[in-house]
Order: sequence, then C-alpha cells, then structure tokens
Amino acid sequence: MPEMQTPGFLPCAHCGGTGTCRNGNAGDSCAVCIKKNRIEGETSTGLVCSVCRGYGAVEPRTARLRNLIAPVFALLIVYTALGLAWFFAGADHFTEVLAFAATLIGSITGYYFGGRNR
Repeated sequence: MPEMQTPGFLPCAHCGGTGTCRNGNAGDSCAVCIKKNRIEGETSTGLVCSVCRGYGAVEPRTARLRNLIAPVFALLIVYTALGLAWFFAGADHFTEVLAFAATLIGSITGYYFGGRNR
C-alpha cells in the first residue's frame, strides 16, 4: 500500500514513516516510546511512535510557526478593533469607529470562514 503524505509534512525519521517504533534492541520499541506509552519495567514491541504520535509524519517547526502567526495576528487585530469600539462607546464619533471595527472584523471573519484562505 503506498504511503499517503499530507502536504507540508515530512516522514518521521524515528519510526521510518510507519508510526510504530522499532528502535530498541532486537526490533523492540525504544525506551523513550516505552516511557511515553506508560509501560513500566518491560520491553514492548510495536508501540506507537512518541515523535509522530503514530501518524508516520511530522510537521516541521517552521511550517507550524507559519501556520500559527496569521491566526494570532488576526485575533490581535479583532481584539484591538473591539477595544477601540469599547473605548469610543460614549464619544461623538462612535458610529464611525463602530463602522470601521465592524468592517475590519467582518473581513477577517469572512477570510477565515469563507473557505478561500489557502
């Protein structure tokens, strides 16, 4: 059966892309995977890989960071717009600030939930 790779993921070097650890003595699971799976005092074969959690693929740290920055930045903009609207709640120009904040929040929400963000 051919391996199915998810875009942006690399095959796990610890388990060889299988999702099962066999790095210990005589093909058993290694000590780290035994400890992660909470098995005490025995050797085990065929435990789930502790690096990729059984998926057989890992996401590089740079890709994970790149996928995290945009949503965090969008949340920061949304909370800033809500804060501006709250701050100007009693001011004379509240309607203009509210229109700006609502448009900004609506644009960000439409981008992330509209299905075309990738």
